[in-house]
Amino acid sequence: MRSFAAATVLAVAAAVLAAGMFVVGVVGNVEALGLLGAGTTIELTDMPATQTGAEHTATLRHLAQESDVALAVLVPDRGGRADTWNAYTFIGTPSSPVFRGSVSTAPIGDGGELRLIAMYSVGGPAPAVTDFLDGLDRAGYRYEDVTPHPLEALAASLEQPERSAALLAVALGVLVALVAESRRRAARQRLRMTSGWSRRAVAAREAQEIAGLVGVVSALVVGCIGAVLVGHDATGPLLRFTTIELIAVMAPTAVVLVVVHATLAVLTCRTLGSAAVARWPMVVVAAAGIALVVIGTVDLDWASQRRTTSESLERTLVREASHGDDLVLGTRPTEYDQDVAFGRIALGPLLDGTASMARVSFVDYFTVAGEATSALDQYRDQIVEGHGAPVLLVPSALSASRDALRAATAADLAESWDVQGTDPPHEPIIHTVVVPSTASIARSVLDWTSAVEPDLPTWPEVPVLVVPDPTDIAPNRLGTAVANGEVRFSDRAALERAVHRAGLDDVVLQYRRVGATVEGQLAAVRGERVIAEAALMVTGIAVVFAGITLVTDHRVRTRRAARLRFLTGRHPIVHHWRFVVAAAVSAGGATAVTQALLGPRAGVVLTVATVIPIAVALATAALLTALLAVTAHRGEDQR
Repeated sequence: MRSFAAATVLAVAAAVLAAGMFVVGVVGNVEALGLLGAGTTIELTDMPATQTGAEHTATLRHLAQESDVALAVLVPDRGGRADTWNAYTFIGTPSSPVFRGSVSTAPIGDGGELRLIAMYSVGGPAPAVTDFLDGLDRAGYRYEDVTPHPLEALAASLEQPERSAALLAVALGVLVALVAESRRRAARQRLRMTSGWSRRAVAAREAQEIAGLVGVVSALVVGCIGAVLVGHDATGPLLRFTTIELIAVMAPTAVVLVVVHATLAVLTCRTLGSAAVARWPMVVVAAAGIALVVIGTVDLDWASQRRTTSESLERTLVREASHGDDLVLGTRPTEYDQDVAFGRIALGPLLDGTASMARVSFVDYFTVAGEATSALDQYRDQIVEGHGAPVLLVPSALSASRDALRAATAADLAESWDVQGTDPPHEPIIHTVVVPSTASIARSVLDWTSAVEPDLPTWPEVPVLVVPDPTDIAPNRLGTAVANGEVRFSDRAALERAVHRAGLDDVVLQYRRVGATVEGQLAAVRGERVIAEAALMVTGIAVVFAGITLVTDHRVRTRRAARLRFLTGRHPIVHHWRFVVAAAVSAGGATAVTQALLGPRAGVVLTVATVIPIAVALATAALLTALLAVTAHRGEDQR
């Protein structure tokens, strides 16, 4: 380790540390998704429709007891906090995250308002887990195994642009440092070649030396990660997952560092016997510097757009999450008279605003009434212009069929009244409005209805019928929506009284909260933003690190010229100004070209696009000047 320059040791340490932190980030991501609380994680997709929530809870508890496994249902935090889960336990307790996230546990009781079609952690020996899953199949439950695979999680993390940018920035800085080290060792290689060493022998010796350095740093990083795991009593599944990730990331990192250093040593040996000045180090360093600027520009542009989109989506989800405590009914299969009774129960709350409806199951168009989704706000003016009559929102993708869609919706409304055997209170006149898109409305209502995504060729662009006056819909149609879990009520006490008065207590299986899906999405959006901001910060640190390596390479490359200038009485600034100016101009030019290739962005005026490259050039000059000043020891610029 002593044979390496301090900058090279720092570069190797940075590469290995970046690899270790990447592993911690990947494992933390999986923990934050609630997927490492036990050895197996499943997603229930279907369950017998004739049992109450309490009966389902009892069945699942019985199956877990029979198989001797720990079982808990994982529900997103009701406040939509990032990386936070509530675990309602049947038997046993899931493990707490180590690197990221938190889990609060509580007994599930009889299930209460929980939606049991959710994610479950299943802990125990493999045979016991298999026996439990077989029991689920026999009991009529359907599930999907979502247990994370380490390599798949690793690949998914590498696909995230913010993480890839941070890793590439670190890699470029390390490359520049290794090039500087190869220059610094040129005299040593010349001596070895003069002594009769072959290039292969030189490469082997350099590989051995760098491998020792990489091994020491890797042992420290892995040891720290292991200490954290042991200190937090990490369970077997988490330890296995982390170990595989460490091997999959740290081993290639070490190999790449050794191979690159040995290769640079061989290239140095090849140029020692030539009279011409070796140009490849300068080309590599210049290319790495320009690539770093390009990566930083693309990363900042992407992060800015992502943040704008994320904040807009968060505002929408926050509005949706305000209805998280609303309830829908889970019912047994209903008959016509029961549908009519449920429809009468829903009509009053729909009229006074304490309920909303989104009819989405087995239909070619969606019907919404009340505040079914905040996504309707974008078309509030068009709805108001209907003066209380139904308004059919037709996405532009279906504009050619607007008349046929209007006729079909009118016929469908009329048919529901024919089935009812009565006339509507007034003949509704449907107003048709072509809008750019209805995708946000369609997706939003599916979130709280938990309905199956419709098999429509233009999905998620579907016609949406907005009915301001719910009396335009026949009671039996309203009741069908209630039975399908498509009407959400904000007043539970009033709903329970209405159900009891109608004699429907034996039909209702569960009063279920609607907020779990939206709250989970809100937590995911916030968590993704935290990751993006952290990765952007890491990229910034990597840029500073790359600047340090560039300065180091500059000092090594121009050491002789600096000594001559000192002997002739020239100030060090004369020695460095060309380097600073060239780097600043290159950075500004690379930024301008990258912006041009990315294309104009909405809301960015020409003057701003012009100022950014200038700002990058000035920032580069300031950074390199500061680093030159900080790294200058007494007499450094004279040696």
